[in-house]
Amino acid sequence: FLLMSIILQNVLVEGDRYLSLSLKANTSGLNKLWSCGVMAKCVMWSHMDRKAHKATSNKIWEFSSVGHCWGFTNFISIEDLFDAESGYVKDDAILVSIDVRAFPNRC
Repeated sequence: FLLMSIILQNVLVEGDRYLSLSLKANTSGLNKLWSCGVMAKCVMWSHMDRKAHKATSNKIWEFSSVGHCWGFTNFISIEDLFDAESGYVKDDAILVSIDVRAFPNRC
């Protein structure tokens, strides 16, 4: 199996601040020729009403020993993230679910 990490960063995109959400594959110890195609659906849930903010990849990300980190640069604006009415942040915590679909014929 493949161990993956979630990376969250506050990034600046064309003058606006966003929360970036990326998946990083732990490729240490894998063959240098290893690669794996992945599609992902990332969802941030509101603590109040379980409203969802979604980002879905319709393309296949190619994870390899060289390119092992892919994601959504502008997953949600910082303004929307911290909007009290959205309910995404509660007690300095967010709820995120990630569905990953790997393609074994490429792993």
